Amino acid sequence: EMGDFKDQGAVDAFIAAVNAIAFSCRPLSGRALIFINPVSGSKLGPKRFKAVHHLFQLAGVEFDAVTTTHHGHAADVVSGITVDKYSAIISVSGDGTVNEIYTA
Repeated sequence: EMGDFKDQGAVDAFIAAVNAIAFSCRPLSGRALIFINPVSGSKLGPKRFKAVHHLFQLAGVEFDAVTTTHHGHAADVVSGITVDKYSAIISVSGDGTVNEIYTA
């Protein structure tokens, strides 16, 4: 919770630290599209996303999360967006969803 911080300076420092660690190659700015596949691999995608989604919020990264419902769902979504809508596409899934995204 943001309310756990003593002041805005502490919030800003935390956000900078998260960005420095999580996005060390290139700070993420803009909006991210996140795919969660509930049936891939160990079926832990939704649980893993629930555990970390607040870090995106704390880091000031806006995102749209899509839980896939069928084979080809991620490809359908990616095919329907414009290139400049998202600065990143993230997959919380197995390699099949990553392949769908990459080849869409």
